[in-house]
Amino acid sequence: MCTRECAVAYLDVLGFKYLVNQERPLEALPLALMDCFGGKFATETAKKCDVEYVIFSDSILARSLETTPPYRGLTNIVKFCSQILTMSIYRRLPVRGAISWGDVYWNSDTEIRIGIPINEAVGWEGRQAWAGIMLIGSAMRYMLQHEACTEKTKPYLFPLDEAIVPLRDNPNERIRAGVVRPRVSFPSEYKKLAAILHEIGLESCDLEVQRKLGRTARLLSTHTPDR
Repeated sequence: MCTRECAVAYLDVLGFKYLVNQERPLEALPLALMDCFGGKFATETAKKCDVEYVIFSDSILARSLETTPPYRGLTNIVKFCSQILTMSIYRRLPVRGAISWGDVYWNSDTEIRIGIPINEAVGWEGRQAWAGIMLIGSAMRYMLQHEACTEKTKPYLFPLDEAIVPLRDNPNERIRAGVVRPRVSFPSEYKKLAAILHEIGLESCDLEVQRKLGRTARLLSTHTPDR
């Protein structure tokens, strides 16, 4: 059966067009992308998290595999995104993305994948003015309707009072949402990731990319890990 309810994530490298225009030699970018998305790290992470995904250029479209109970799928995709987010920062290709929930048609044989959750995830990825991964309305509602899902997923999210998402279409507008936090081995690693984002911003000649990375760096540098 190709259509079922699942969690969906869409991730895209922030400022990739600028990197393509500037990077010399060009072969360096595919190598970094493979480390984040297509190599052993990503495939093993997907397997451990019960997630399948496809890559096109600098983007990932992922969905949760069938689980019992179904809400485990949302937790699994959040875990997957958490680890991809960390690796993407270390490889200096920070991603932005969105996670949704609902019915999706996914046929790996024909490579046809359609559904409202995919449209929502792609749309909300582009609306954010930072390098972060958020749970949009459909995913947040589903998580909050299932107490066990909330408890299992919460360790991979920033506290709601910290996670205020800036939007591109209205710079003065901020929304509170579930925001995926990077997977780290020790608390001080958040500040290390923030420093990397700051460095990437300084190296970029794109002022808008600098602002977006700066917003994420501030969240990471001020995060209180034991919350």
